[in-house]
Amino acid sequence: MAVLTGHKCIALWFILLLTLISIVIYLDGGFDKQPYLMFVLFAIADVLYVSSIVWSMLSTTTFSLPQNYSHLYSYLYFHRDKVVQLAGFLLKITFECFLFAKIVLSKEVPLFMLLSPLWLILAIVIVDLSKRLYSINSG
Repeated sequence: MAVLTGHKCIALWFILLLTLISIVIYLDGGFDKQPYLMFVLFAIADVLYVSSIVWSMLSTTTFSLPQNYSHLYSYLYFHRDKVVQLAGFLLKITFECFLFAKIVLSKEVPLFMLLSPLWLILAIVIVDLSKRLYSINSG
């Protein structure tokens, strides 16, 4: 059975939840105050997630890559679910970069700026799942 985009959005939110749990464990002293171990775990999860997205994009492409800009729009429209997943992934990477700057580099990052990528991902997931539920109920 194929994994649908809604499931991947929920999986991305679950990965973000695990990220927040590891941050709490780090702040509680569970990683012996070694932030690099936490960020290595994040990097492994990120590589696995983005490789699954890219693999699904490459394996479902049935036509050649776009030759000009008008073909690029139809190519991206065909892969719109994966583009949304990549946008969520880039927001997750943005959150991790802000977190790295705050924890490791000891830079002052405002809380609103730190958490705004997470709230944007949550908004994307809610809109995506709402559109899917509406299309299921109307169809």
